[in-house]
Amino acid sequence: MKTVIGATLEGSSNMKKIPDKYVLKETEAHMLKIKFHYNGYFVSDPETTYKKGKSYELKKGLDIDQINIIDLGKQVKELLGVTGEFKLWYGKPENDLSDGLRLLGTDRDVIRFINEFKGHPIADLYVETTSANFIDHRYDTDVDEEEIEIGSNEDNSDPEYVDEECIEGDGDGSDSVSLDDSDYDENWEWTSVLPYETLNPTDARNHGENVNLSLTVAAESSRNPKATTWSDFEDEDGDSSDLQSPISSEDESGEKHYPKFKLNDNDEQVKFEEGQIFASAQLIRTAVKEYGMQSRKNVWLKKNESTRLVVKCMPGCSFHMRFSKAASKNYFKLAVLKAVHTCHRINKNRQCRTKWLAKKLIHVLKHAPDMKLKALQEDCKNKWGVMLSKFQVYRAKVKALDMIQGAISEQYKHLRNYAEELCTSNPGSTVIIKTTLGVDGPVFERMYVCFYACKRAFVTSCRPLIGLDGCFLKGTYGGQLLTAVGKDGNNQMMPIAFAVVEAETKDSWSWFIDLLLEDLNGLQYKKWSFISDQQKGLVPTIASTSDYVEHRLCVKHLYGNWRKKYPGDELKEALWAAARSTTMPEFTRAMNNLKKLNEAAWKDMNDLPPSMWTRAAFFKP
Repeated sequence: MKTVIGATLEGSSNMKKIPDKYVLKETEAHMLKIKFHYNGYFVSDPETTYKKGKSYELKKGLDIDQINIIDLGKQVKELLGVTGEFKLWYGKPENDLSDGLRLLGTDRDVIRFINEFKGHPIADLYVETTSANFIDHRYDTDVDEEEIEIGSNEDNSDPEYVDEECIEGDGDGSDSVSLDDSDYDENWEWTSVLPYETLNPTDARNHGENVNLSLTVAAESSRNPKATTWSDFEDEDGDSSDLQSPISSEDESGEKHYPKFKLNDNDEQVKFEEGQIFASAQLIRTAVKEYGMQSRKNVWLKKNESTRLVVKCMPGCSFHMRFSKAASKNYFKLAVLKAVHTCHRINKNRQCRTKWLAKKLIHVLKHAPDMKLKALQEDCKNKWGVMLSKFQVYRAKVKALDMIQGAISEQYKHLRNYAEELCTSNPGSTVIIKTTLGVDGPVFERMYVCFYACKRAFVTSCRPLIGLDGCFLKGTYGGQLLTAVGKDGNNQMMPIAFAVVEAETKDSWSWFIDLLLEDLNGLQYKKWSFISDQQKGLVPTIASTSDYVEHRLCVKHLYGNWRKKYPGDELKEALWAAARSTTMPEFTRAMNNLKKLNEAAWKDMNDLPPSMWTRAAFFKP
C-alpha cells in the first residue's frame, strides 16, 4: 500500500521526492467566536439598535466551516432557553446595525455568512422571537439611551426598584438612613421577592442555581407566591374600559387616559393628538390617507411594519408621526406627533390613488353618471387641490361606475328571498319570478307581484274597470314596468298588480294580463273592462284574451295623436262630443258634424270600433 508521508513515496525503489505543490498540507481551523443577543427587540428610529436584550458568548469558538442552521438552533434553545419560533439576524462585519441586517435562515444564508466572516474573530447573532413578551418601552419618547437594561446591572437587583423609605424625607438631607437604624437582615433571601429574570443567567449558572432561561419578563414566576412582579407595574393606559374617556380625562388615581380614534364617513376633518388609540394598522393607513388629502400635504408612510408605523412629509418638512404597538396590547398608540408643516403645498399628492378617488366619486356619479371628465377634474381640484390627468380621472370613473353597478347586480341574488318574505308577510299574495338559463346560471327576465289585500279590495268594492300602462325603468339594466290600477269609491287610484318585464311586447302583455285575470277571477268572476292607450301589442292581446273582456281606449291619449294631423278647436270639440255621447243617435249626429268639418278626420275616427272609445257603445255589465 502506498501512502503519502512528508514528501516521499514508500514502496518504490527509486524513493523520488514529490513536489511541494502536489503535497496535501494541513490547514489550521478558523475558530469563530459567537455572541448571542436575545430577549430584546429591534428599534430603527432613528438608527437600528437591539434594545432591552441580554448577551451570551459561547465559551468555545466554532469551526467556521462546520457552522450550520441545525447546530445554531440547538444552541439557542438549549443555552438561551428560547422557546417557540425565532429568527437569527446578523450584521456585516465591522459595520453598525444601521447598515443593514441579514437573515440567517437557509443554507444559502449560512454560506454567505461564512464567506463574510472569514478572517474575523467574532460574530454577533441577534435572536428575534415572535412569542416573547417583554415590557414595551417604545411608547416612552423621552427614554434616555444610556438607561440601564434589565439584567445588565452589576448587583443583579431590579433596576426599577425604589426604596419607599428613601423618598419619605423632606429632601433637606437632615434625616439620613443607615443600616444600623433599620431592621435590615444581612442573611435575608432577597431573591424570594424579585422574579427569576432579575438574576444574571451567567452568574446564576456559575453558582449552581437552576434558572429557566426560557422565562420572559412578562411571564415570570416567583418562588414567593405573594412576591411583587412586573405585572404590578404594567401601564394601565391600554385598558379597554378607558378607551372611550374624554380627552385629557383623569380617574380617581390621577392617571391620564387617551381617547379612541374614530374615522367618520362624512368627510369630517381628521385630527391627530398625541396619545390617541387606534384599533388597527389599517385604520391608521386610512386616517393618514384622509389627512393627506384634506390638508393637501404629501404625507407618506416611511415605516409600515406590524408593530410600528412612521409617517413623514416632504424632505425638509418637520412633520413627523410615530405609531407603536405594545406586544401585550392589540391596539396602536400615537407615541410621537410633530404636527407643524414647514413645506409648501403642491398640486400632486401620492395619496390620491385610483381606488380612493373612485370611492369619493361614487356619490357624485350615482346622480350624474354621464358627468364629463373635465368637470370631474375641476371638482377634484376644488376639493383636494390636485391636478389630475384625464387618464387618472377616467380610471377612477370607470372603477366607481363598476362599484355602483356591481352593487345593483348583487341585489338580484336576493330576489327569491324578497319574494318569500312578501308571501310570508302578505298571505295569499302572488309573486312569480321568471328566469332564463344562461352560461353562469339563471338570468332574471320577469317578475309579477299582486298583493292579496289590493286585489280583494278591488274585486269587492270597486268598479270592474282596470287601467293598464307601462313605463321605462331608467336603471342600469333598463326594462319596463307594467301596472294595473283601478278606481275606488273616492275616485282615487288603487294599485292592483305590477310586473317588471324586459320590454313592452305582445308576449309580455299577454303574460301579465293572464296572471292578473287569474288572480281576479279566483276571487270573483266578472266581466272586466280594460282602458289603455294604443300601445304596441296591447290591443290584439286583450282582443284574444276572452269574450268577457272589453278593451277601451283613453280618448285623451287618442286625441293627443290625432290632433297632430288635424289641429283646431272645432275638430277638438266635435271629437269630444262624439266620445261623450250616451246614445247611438247622439253619437251619429256628432260624427256627421265631424264629417262636415273634415272628412279625412272623420274617416280616421270611423275606422276605430265605437265600443273602444265612445260611451254610447259600452256594454252594460
